[in-house]
Amino acid sequence: MEHYVPYQLASLSSRLSKALEVVCKRKFDISRTEWRVLALVGQSDACAASDLVERSVMDAVAVHRAVKRLEGLGYVCRSESQHDLRVKPLSLTPAGRTVYETIVPYAAELEKQLLSPLSPAKARQFRETLEQLAALALEVGASENE
Repeated sequence: MEHYVPYQLASLSSRLSKALEVVCKRKFDISRTEWRVLALVGQSDACAASDLVERSVMDAVAVHRAVKRLEGLGYVCRSESQHDLRVKPLSLTPAGRTVYETIVPYAAELEKQLLSPLSPAKARQFRETLEQLAALALEVGASENE
């Protein structure tokens, strides 16, 4: 298993996420899933919960639970959509923006440490390779569903 690329990627992701989760839990009492949802909401002005499921590559139930908890903590809120009354876009509250702006630099530092052994050119190549693998994984997943 240790030479199986999907396992290696999942293992790396899990280890990095756990390091970030320690900060999220200690400072703001939010889980890894809640942080991911908060970060996605923070990256856009307003987004529908259904968009979060697709963008986060997480289970719809996990996203729904995270949204509910973040609402309860006062970190996200729903608003009325001007285009579709059935959709209630999510956005960060001022408290949620504070959490986001506190954790993002820590996440960036974690990423910097991860990439530190690589030259800038190799880091760029690594990112490009990850993007290619992600795109290929989507293609493979789409063909499996046909």
